[in-house]
Amino acid sequence: TPPIIGAAIASAKIHLSPEIYSIQNELKQNMDYCNELMAKTELTMISNPATPIFFIGMGQPKVGYNMVNRMLNDGFFVNLALFPAVSVKNTGIRFSMSRQVNKDEIRDFVNALSYHYPKALEEEGRTMEDVRKAFKVAVEAKEKTDKRLARKPLSELVVQMETTAKNLDKAEWNKLLGNNGTFDLDGLLTLEDVFSNNQKPEENWKFYYFIIRDKGGVPVVATFFSEGISKDDMLAQESVSLQIEEKRKNDPYYLTSKTITMGSMLSEGRHCYIDKKNAKWQKAVMLLLENIYKIKDEHNINTLLLRDFDKDDQDLKDLLLNEGFVPVTMPNSNVIENAAWHSKEELLNEVSVRSKRHIKFDVFKNEHLFDVEYKKELTEEEAEHFYTLYLNVEARNKGFNMFPYPKAILKKLSAHPNWEFIVLKLKPEFDVRTNRKAVAVAWCYKAVGHYVYMIVGIDYNYNTVFKVYKQAMYQVVQRARDLNRSKIYLGLSADYEKGKYGASQHARVAYLQVKDNFNMEVIESMSASVTV
Repeated sequence: TPPIIGAAIASAKIHLSPEIYSIQNELKQNMDYCNELMAKTELTMISNPATPIFFIGMGQPKVGYNMVNRMLNDGFFVNLALFPAVSVKNTGIRFSMSRQVNKDEIRDFVNALSYHYPKALEEEGRTMEDVRKAFKVAVEAKEKTDKRLARKPLSELVVQMETTAKNLDKAEWNKLLGNNGTFDLDGLLTLEDVFSNNQKPEENWKFYYFIIRDKGGVPVVATFFSEGISKDDMLAQESVSLQIEEKRKNDPYYLTSKTITMGSMLSEGRHCYIDKKNAKWQKAVMLLLENIYKIKDEHNINTLLLRDFDKDDQDLKDLLLNEGFVPVTMPNSNVIENAAWHSKEELLNEVSVRSKRHIKFDVFKNEHLFDVEYKKELTEEEAEHFYTLYLNVEARNKGFNMFPYPKAILKKLSAHPNWEFIVLKLKPEFDVRTNRKAVAVAWCYKAVGHYVYMIVGIDYNYNTVFKVYKQAMYQVVQRARDLNRSKIYLGLSADYEKGKYGASQHARVAYLQVKDNFNMEVIESMSASVTV
């Protein structure tokens, strides 16, 4: 634009004249004076002293917000560098030095920074040690550094952390989280078995279980985490994931990171119990995060994902945003809350007119084509075929992009009493094949008070003509009712099909925190190009 061209020409003239040397000298004097003052403070200087761009590390975004407000109230306007310009926990104050300011103004500015810095940290429950760790700055051996800023002990809260579900009290855990999906205590033991001793690194997870209690021993927060290698585009646009998968054909770990995830990649539902009636729930959440941060640092984990929260939980959202998390929209969770029907006629009476028509013509009309079997134990041949059907669906569904489950998963699941498989085969008169292999298999979990439709495998060669997927969906719901389960978890996505049976769509959100955001920037740039 003309103003930019004009500025460039004026700048070029200055650089071609003797004036440039006096101007540079005046700027350097101000830079040197500012660096001299900074060296006498405990401010965490991250920038190179040879440049006029200064960066003071704040660590958490909430500390940065606090600091900006404090400086603004003192008459100084500074720029806050935030994610994605920097990593989430590497927030900082950025300012530039010019030759127009005088030494008195520089001195007043540095004094204000030095005065407000420890106060902003203290108000947000952070220390200079936290900031130095975030920026990997060596700590000088000064006893005085953080004593006055040490965090107040949260003695009113007690943390129980376990690395195996065997150490949890079954009745207590199931009361807190057992009615939410596949992660009652028996389900957790299954996860530990399935995701251990596998061949590939992404198929082996570590688990962490937390219950945080108040002084009276009453649980305030309870949840679990799994640690492993995940795809950084897990929650990205499907079109972006498809691009990335092309690159992963030659480099399977392209854009992947060591991740610690609330819940697991084989569970869906409310993974975190929070007693909002307890006045200390926010402190309990913060204490949970403190423990997770320690695990992240010790194991050099890049990504922290807190998932499956209500999108409308504003109190929790505010707390996590201040802690440096970025909200990410997840696919809806589909749940039939209270199925009361016992026959096809009663089912049709409970659904909408449109759903009634679809169920009649897409499902009931084709039901006679199938043999349906409920299997517990699987043969080697069945396990291998069912896994192939699962891979068919996994290859097509990149809306929630994960590594495939280990090949041994079906044999391991079949060894646990709460898992079963709904197997659909075409009847002999409708199947030209001699082997009559299954055309669909639903992997389902039977909990005490609910039924979970977790995974489906499909032979797409038969899906269009026989509407296999729709039949599998109905058979899952029918099986849950046969078992007298009124609450049925139908999983993420495919809202329209699941809504036909009365499933409610619950808007879910995840919260993401990344230490090194380079991979996320690559994915973001790919998303932008797709949008354009």
